[in-house]
Amino acid sequence: MNRNLWLPALCQGLFLTNNTGLTAIKRLVALASTLPCALAVTQRNFWRKTCTAAPGTFKTAVP
Repeated sequence: MNRNLWLPALCQGLFLTNNTGLTAIKRLVALASTLPCALAVTQRNFWRKTCTAAPGTFKTAVP
């Protein structure tokens, strides 16, 4: 390999690594910001269905 090619190849490799890391972090942040909304909707639907179920459908731990 040419001696003058090492530095540009190294810079390109570091840039690619940095770009990939930034993309992964951005996606994790986006997921973390939308996850609570999705959980809230799921919980709201669950409790709405549970509370409107027929009486005696769900047994309680209290005798």
